[in-house]
Formats: sequence, structure tokens, C-alpha cells
Amino acid sequence: MTEFFCGLDLGQSFDFTALAIAEVVNVPTGNYEPIPGSHVVRSDGRSEPEWRPITERRYDLRHLERFALGTPYPAIVQAVARLLGREPLASGETTLAIDYTGVGRPVYDMFAAARLRATLVPVSIHGGDDAHREGGGWSTPKRDLIATTQVLLQTGRLRIAPSLAEAAALVAELQAYQVKISASGHDSYNAREGQHDDLVLAVALAIWASEHGRLPVMVAY
Repeated sequence: MTEFFCGLDLGQSFDFTALAIAEVVNVPTGNYEPIPGSHVVRSDGRSEPEWRPITERRYDLRHLERFALGTPYPAIVQAVARLLGREPLASGETTLAIDYTGVGRPVYDMFAAARLRATLVPVSIHGGDDAHREGGGWSTPKRDLIATTQVLLQTGRLRIAPSLAEAAALVAELQAYQVKISASGHDSYNAREGQHDDLVLAVALAIWASEHGRLPVMVAY
């Protein structure tokens, strides 16, 4: 079954709400590993383990969308529900990571009530140092979300189709990010003043949910 990981970054009055959907593709690395508990008997009677190819997860970005400023949250819930109800997502295994910061908590409740064909994972974004599980989701530093996305993009494990309507805007957002080092040595990732980062965060939420394991909260069919 095909896996899809979606990320939804929730905007407010002057920020866009953005949705990203990535398809997971397991790609052979060229290396092999023994299959635990298995063995084959060679012609000389000796037993040796069976081997299988080692794969790594690659993410092909299939959908990238910014909702118009001022779009009511119930309308966003309906739009996402319609999208997840279409093929190939409807017959796939879909996870939706939702920004749980600020206004995200009541909006998350709307998504839970909508009984989507997806597993919901709330992610609270903070400016600290440590990521940890929080209830049925994650509490995650913003720098971890951004750094994970940048590394996967640089290593070819995240692929952005140029044909996506917001592809150029996403690349521009990634390039506009800057790292600030405080006097205490703490580093933080933020968009430059006047720049948006909603597309980056939507992609980052989807990737984070996959790379760090889904935490099933509610699956509705």
C-alpha cells in the first residue's frame, strides 16, 4: 500500500495556511542485510542467511497548496477532506501532521471531528532544543523541522516536481531561511523579515511525521 504523508501549517490573519503532500518511495541503496531468522542451504550443505536489499525512504512531493488569506478554518477542513478522499490517497495509507501551535488546537479538533481517511498527528512547534512526544503527537523545535527538510533536499531524498504550482515559492522560502546564533550559542531557523515560511513548514511537518514515526491518534474510515 502506498504511503502518503501530509503536512498542514496553519496561518492566521496575515499568514497563509499551506498544505503539502508527499508520497513515500522506498529506494534500494545498493547494500544488503541478512533476513533475521532465515537461512538457505548451499549445495555443499552449509547454511547461510538469506539477504535482502536495504532501502531508504524518498519523498516525492505530489501536492503543494496555499490557501487564500482569510480562508475560514472550516473551509480548509472541508477542502483537505475532499482532497484526501480522492485517489490515490483514498486507497493509500495517509498521515496528516497538523500544526498544533497557537490556533492549531481548536482547528485540530475540527479535523478530528471530520473523521478524515487519515491518521492525525499534532505537532507543536517551539523554539527550544529538544523534540519529545507530547500526548498523541510531538513537541518539536522549529530548527529540527527545517534542518531535516534541508538535509533531505540536499541528499536527493526529497524531490520537488517543478510542475507544482507553488514549487518556485517553496524553493524561494528555503533559500530565504537564515540561521541565527545567540550569545549563548543557541541556533534558530527563521525566514528573513517580510518573508513567508508556510510552504516550508507544511513540507517539514509531513517529512517529520514520517522520519520520526507516526503516532496514531485517530483513524477514521
